[in-house]
Amino acid sequence: MIFRPRIFISSTLSENLNVRSEIETFFLSIGAEAMLYEKNLTPSVNIMTYRKDILDADFIIFTVKSQYGNRTEAGISGTHEELQIALEANIPKHVYIKLEDGESDAKELIEEIDNNKISYYYFKDDEGLLKRIKETTFTIAKEIMLKKVEDAQLPKVLLKR
Repeated sequence: MIFRPRIFISSTLSENLNVRSEIETFFLSIGAEAMLYEKNLTPSVNIMTYRKDILDADFIIFTVKSQYGNRTEAGISGTHEELQIALEANIPKHVYIKLEDGESDAKELIEEIDNNKISYYYFKDDEGLLKRIKETTFTIAKEIMLKKVEDAQLPKVLLKR
């Protein structure tokens, strides 16, 4: 059986559409599946459906720039909701935050990241973001594998072997 990791890409759409496509192309080129809300997740008029799709991910890439995103009926943005779902489900994740010169609308989301003691990487532009994601590919693969081992709840004797 071949394992094809599923990488969920979480960010606001309007300011990240191009880089989301570039991230998708990269992950497809290495044999992973990039999960993008706008392209291949469950189509539905039910607003809860996309929130369930994130639970199918093996790993999540969060990209935070200046926009917070539209607030849902929960009172927070979709990206913020996705972060909370990922935290509750203990899904491995990497967070990338763009260095901004001015005030960011995403400060509420960044506070949530800080409050949960999630480490993150600062980037200056989309090129730097994509470069960093490519550089951490093996770390992503390792984190997916370790989560799979943890979920399998193998006895420690077997793990040592």
